[in-house]
Amino acid sequence: MVSNKIVLKNQKSMNLSKTEFNVAAYLSSGLETKIIAHKMNRSNHTVIAHLRNIRKKNGCKNIADITREFTLKYGDPRLKTID
Repeated sequence: MVSNKIVLKNQKSMNLSKTEFNVAAYLSSGLETKIIAHKMNRSNHTVIAHLRNIRKKNGCKNIADITREFTLKYGDPRLKTID
């Protein structure tokens, strides 16, 4: 697994908070928002709010854009979540 320092340094490429980064990583690995919410102990509405913030910060129009940008910048999302 990638160390947190490396991931946090790279995380600045998309200007994401730690939580937004994790939401994007889970989303990019194919999880639905309800499952992401359960894994992160958040409500589904909170996860959707994080996705909205990610879209605004990065000019993404939809979930596919978020997934594409995350994967292009960070590679395999299954290795990138921050605990």
